[in-house]
Amino acid sequence: MKRIAFALAFAAQAHAGVPASAETFRGCKGYYMVTNPGSGLGAEYFHTFDGRGRCRGKAWANDCRRMARDFIIDCFGDAWRMRWDQEVLSGDARPGRCLPRGPIGVRNYTLQDLKGAIERAACRLGVDTPARVLVTGMVSGDKGCTTSVEIVRYRITPDMCG
Repeated sequence: MKRIAFALAFAAQAHAGVPASAETFRGCKGYYMVTNPGSGLGAEYFHTFDGRGRCRGKAWANDCRRMARDFIIDCFGDAWRMRWDQEVLSGDARPGRCLPRGPIGVRNYTLQDLKGAIERAACRLGVDTPARVLVTGMVSGDKGCTTSVEIVRYRITPDMCG
C-alpha cells in the first residue's frame, strides 16, 4: 500500500513540474508594393504594419503566423474597399479589419489615404504617364507568413504626378 501511495505522490509531483501548454503569439509584417510590370523600373514600397496571431503553444507557431498573415490579407482588402470613406480619409476611423482584436489582429495600421499613397509611390517609381501600375499587398516573416496578393491595377495620369 505504501508503494502505491509513494508512486501516486511521485507521479503527481512529476506532473506538476510540467507546464501546461501556454498560449503563444507570433506575427508577420504587411506592406504595400507598387510596380509597373514590364518597365524595368523596380518597385516602391510603403506603409509597413504588423499582424499578430495566437495559437496553443510553440509547437503550433506556424498556425499563429498563418493567422497573422490572414489578418493582414483581410486588412488589405478592407482598406481598398474603404479608400473613399470620409472617416478613414480624415483619420477619424480605420478600416475595421485593420484594427487589433484584443491581443491579436492588425497593429500599427495608420494609413489614411491609400489612393494618395499609391499615386505618390507610382510617381516616385518614375512611370511615364499615363500608365497602369500593379498594387500588391506583401506579407513577410517566418514560415507561414510569406505571401502576396494583388490588390488592384491602378491607372496613373499625368496630373497625379504633377
